[in-house]
Amino acid sequence: YLNFVESAWDPIIPNLNYGEMCDVIISAMTKTHEREQVIDFTRSYFTASQGVIGGELAGNVDDIQELNEWGIRLGVQSGTNSDLYAQDNLDAATIFAYDDFPSVIAALNNGDIDYVLGDTAVISVEGPLLTTFNHEEFGIAVREDSQQLLQALDVSIGGIVNTGEYDLIYASYFEGALVLTDDRTTTTATHYPEPTGGSVLQSVLTSGRLDICTDPFYPPFASYDDT
Repeated sequence: YLNFVESAWDPIIPNLNYGEMCDVIISAMTKTHEREQVIDFTRSYFTASQGVIGGELAGNVDDIQELNEWGIRLGVQSGTNSDLYAQDNLDAATIFAYDDFPSVIAALNNGDIDYVLGDTAVISVEGPLLTTFNHEEFGIAVREDSQQLLQALDVSIGGIVNTGEYDLIYASYFEGALVLTDDRTTTTATHYPEPTGGSVLQSVLTSGRLDICTDPFYPPFASYDDT
């Protein structure tokens, strides 16, 4: 069974590596080069990204930087990652920040702006995605000495994706088109490993419990779902 162990965010990697608190981290942790120096990640199980949709007369967009031109009008929701990205990277365009997302879409439909930037899962409901950017991949983190457990998790994620179960899970929580980056490499396991004595995988299978470090203390994960 899955045993979730609460951990503050800052010490969550040390808590994993210490070896007493948990076997893995599942906590919307982005896979980064810096983190991969001290832990290993599974293949991605979720892609968080920003995207672009256009108005009726908008042209095709192959790359987000094509929008960084004078005369292009971009709409974003104020204070979001898309807003921050646009301010930092698309300052040649005219950026209109609105208080809420319905106001952004209303401006697009009224012809007040040419393109909308936002979370792909949200804006894809309003129109086809023209391009995506600012991708972040979430992975399950394991200790570097847990290679068999890593292989088992990679195979399990692959099974969920390949059977279509992932699509059903995603659709039960999110609206819009599913975006999941396939970041497998030649070393990503495709067959379940044979557990060896003393391995973390063997310990998990023997105990019947996988201890998972997670930081639930931020919206919308401020508390567990009682259902």
